[in-house]
Amino acid sequence: MNTFTTNIEYETLHLFMFGLPVSDRSHLNTKLKGEQEYKKRLEKQHSKNELELQLDIVKNNIIILEKRKNNLNINENYKQELEELNDLKYRVSIVSSRISELSLREQLLIETETELKSDMSEINLPELREIYKTAKKNISNIQTTFEQLVEYHNKMILEKIRFITQDIPKIRSSIEEHKRTLGDFLDKEKRLSIKISASDTFQDLENIISDLTKSYQRIGELESGIEQLNSVEKNIKSLSEEIEVLDGDRFSEEFQERLKSKLKGFNGIFADVSNELYGEQYGLSFTIKEDKKTKQNYYHFESFNANTSSGKKQGEIICFDIAYILFARKQDLPFLNFILNDKKELMHGNQLKKVSKYANDKKIQLVFSILKDKLPSEINNNEHIVLRLSDQDKLFKIERSK
Repeated sequence: MNTFTTNIEYETLHLFMFGLPVSDRSHLNTKLKGEQEYKKRLEKQHSKNELELQLDIVKNNIIILEKRKNNLNINENYKQELEELNDLKYRVSIVSSRISELSLREQLLIETETELKSDMSEINLPELREIYKTAKKNISNIQTTFEQLVEYHNKMILEKIRFITQDIPKIRSSIEEHKRTLGDFLDKEKRLSIKISASDTFQDLENIISDLTKSYQRIGELESGIEQLNSVEKNIKSLSEEIEVLDGDRFSEEFQERLKSKLKGFNGIFADVSNELYGEQYGLSFTIKEDKKTKQNYYHFESFNANTSSGKKQGEIICFDIAYILFARKQDLPFLNFILNDKKELMHGNQLKKVSKYANDKKIQLVFSILKDKLPSEINNNEHIVLRLSDQDKLFKIERSK
């Protein structure tokens, strides 16, 4: 988990931890977020209602211009060529808008891919494996599923990337095809415009032709904008319906009662552990919130003692980790029998000794890094320390070239 982890992913993780696994809808929410962002960009200049009303005005103007044109004395060939030119300009506008739409969609998919790639877990597994081997000398039943969890997490991210980017080749192919079509239309438009301009016409007719051309171009732009909005609204509706199906009874009163029952069991252990270690009783609660971008509901979990001082916050975290291992043992849930953490120099030395003894009594291994001067003398010995580092003895043995 990191700063890029979404609320929906945290929800799925917490529900799984408390024995209530649900369908993962994070990939659908990522796609829904992209569609909503796409719709927001499309509506940045004009809303759908405004486009439809503008289209009605332009169509009425064309009717008036056509009536005026029909009253002019022009030959039959000229009329046919003029209509062909207007049709070409309309097609040019449609194809150009379609290229812009596809390019924007490709850009959004690439941005989403970049964001997901930054979410990949990068853990020094060989180093952690060496720590395991050393730690086994004291405890023989250390779980070895941490690598599998990291691999599963990365595979989940890769699957999301594959799911999100699977349309990119097809979009790029469509863009190239539309560009070729646009080139053909522009060549024909150029030849026909030169031919019509060379015709012997009245100035009034030229003015009407100019107005009609602009009107047809405007119709193409407006209809293309409306079609884009209709398409993205359809996609948003379809994704929302898929998410609703996956949600099932996730937010029903019955499910909330089951979750509350699980948390009551966990909080009993959480309160006992925190009371033993800190003289305070911590607990975990939940609320149902709405994601600001996707407007989808999700479960938000937080402790009763949120936003405490930094040292207390570290204590709250260690109490939660210990309590969850004890809870998972009792509930027969999958868990790791050790705690990997940092920032323990923020804890008082006496508190660190107390936590270490409590974890050892519960047959839980604590693995963390700490500055030597912050380590209490009682546990500053080889029985508790598996690796010591210094300026002369660095972890990766990387030396700066002279």
